[in-house]
Amino acid sequence: MRLYLVEHRRDRVLVCPVVPLGLHEDITDRVPAPPSVAAPLDPARAAWRITDRVLPHYTAAVADAREAAALTARRTHAPAPLPGPLPHPSSPARGR
Repeated sequence: MRLYLVEHRRDRVLVCPVVPLGLHEDITDRVPAPPSVAAPLDPARAAWRITDRVLPHYTAAVADAREAAALTARRTHAPAPLPGPLPHPSSPARGR
Protein backbone atom coordinates (compact mmCIF):
# COMPACT_ATOMS: atom_id res chain seq x y z
CA MET A 1 0.00 0.00 0.00
CA ARG A 2 1.17 3.50 -0.76
CA LEU A 3 0.22 7.02 0.22
CA TYR A 4 0.84 10.16 -1.79
CA LEU A 5 1.41 13.42 0.08
CA VAL A 6 0.78 16.73 -1.65
CA GLU A 7 1.28 20.23 -0.35
CA HIS A 8 -2.22 21.42 0.52
CA ARG A 9 -1.82 24.69 2.37
CA ARG A 10 1.03 26.44 4.05
CA ASP A 11 0.81 24.30 7.19
CA ARG A 12 -0.87 21.13 5.85
CA VAL A 13 -0.44 18.26 3.43
CA LEU A 14 -3.07 16.24 1.64
CA VAL A 15 -2.67 12.49 2.23
CA CYS A 16 -4.06 10.44 -0.67
CA PRO A 17 -4.21 6.63 -0.85
CA VAL A 18 -2.76 5.19 -4.07
CA VAL A 19 -3.92 2.03 -5.84
CA PRO A 20 -1.40 -0.68 -4.90
CA LEU A 21 0.71 -2.31 -7.59
CA GLY A 22 -0.85 -5.44 -8.99
CA LEU A 23 -4.45 -4.25 -8.79
CA HIS A 24 -5.97 -3.27 -12.11
CA GLU A 25 -8.14 -0.15 -12.23
CA ASP A 26 -11.08 -2.21 -13.54
CA ILE A 27 -11.20 -3.87 -10.13
CA THR A 28 -10.52 -0.76 -8.08
CA ASP A 29 -13.28 1.16 -9.89
CA ARG A 30 -15.79 -1.20 -8.29
CA VAL A 31 -14.57 -0.60 -4.72
CA PRO A 32 -15.39 2.58 -2.77
CA ALA A 33 -12.28 4.73 -2.59
CA PRO A 34 -10.74 5.38 0.81
CA PRO A 35 -10.77 9.02 1.90
CA SER A 36 -8.01 11.55 1.41
CA VAL A 37 -7.39 13.78 4.40
CA ALA A 38 -5.56 16.98 5.15
CA ALA A 39 -2.91 16.50 7.81
CA PRO A 40 -0.83 18.99 9.74
CA LEU A 41 2.92 19.17 9.17
CA ASP A 42 3.53 18.09 12.78
CA PRO A 43 4.66 14.44 12.39
CA ALA A 44 2.90 13.11 15.51
CA ARG A 45 -0.43 14.73 14.65
CA ALA A 46 -0.11 13.70 10.99
CA ALA A 47 0.62 10.09 11.99
CA TRP A 48 -2.48 10.04 14.19
CA ARG A 49 -4.65 11.48 11.42
CA ILE A 50 -3.36 8.93 8.89
CA THR A 51 -3.61 5.99 11.30
CA ASP A 52 -7.06 6.94 12.54
CA ARG A 53 -8.75 8.25 9.39
CA VAL A 54 -7.04 6.82 6.32
CA LEU A 55 -5.49 3.43 7.04
CA PRO A 56 -8.61 1.57 8.28
CA HIS A 57 -10.53 2.55 5.13
CA TYR A 58 -7.52 1.97 2.90
CA THR A 59 -6.85 -1.50 4.33
CA ALA A 60 -10.50 -2.48 3.87
CA ALA A 61 -10.62 -1.14 0.29
CA VAL A 62 -7.45 -3.01 -0.67
CA ALA A 63 -8.76 -6.24 0.86
CA ASP A 64 -12.07 -5.83 -1.02
CA ALA A 65 -10.25 -5.12 -4.29
CA ARG A 66 -7.97 -8.14 -3.87
CA GLU A 67 -10.98 -10.34 -3.11
CA ALA A 68 -12.78 -9.04 -6.21
CA ALA A 69 -9.64 -9.64 -8.30
CA ALA A 70 -9.39 -13.21 -7.01
CA LEU A 71 -13.06 -13.88 -7.83
CA THR A 72 -12.60 -12.44 -11.32
CA ALA A 73 -9.46 -14.52 -11.82
CA ARG A 74 -11.27 -17.71 -10.79
CA ARG A 75 -14.06 -16.96 -13.25
CA THR A 76 -11.64 -16.35 -16.12
CA HIS A 77 -9.11 -19.00 -15.02
CA ALA A 78 -6.37 -16.38 -14.94
CA PRO A 79 -3.81 -16.41 -12.14
CA ALA A 80 -4.89 -14.30 -9.17
CA PRO A 81 -2.66 -11.43 -8.00
CA LEU A 82 -0.27 -12.25 -5.22
CA PRO A 83 -1.54 -11.36 -1.75
CA GLY A 84 -0.17 -8.14 -0.38
CA PRO A 85 1.58 -7.61 2.92
CA LEU A 86 -0.46 -7.95 6.06
CA PRO A 87 -1.44 -4.65 7.72
CA HIS A 88 0.51 -3.61 10.76
CA PRO A 89 -1.21 -4.45 14.04
CA SER A 90 -3.16 -1.45 15.21
CA SER A 91 -1.66 0.64 17.92
CA PRO A 92 -2.99 0.32 21.49
CA ALA A 93 -6.43 1.81 22.06
CA ARG A 94 -6.38 5.50 22.72
CA GLY A 95 -8.62 7.19 25.19
CA ARG A 96 -11.17 9.42 23.53
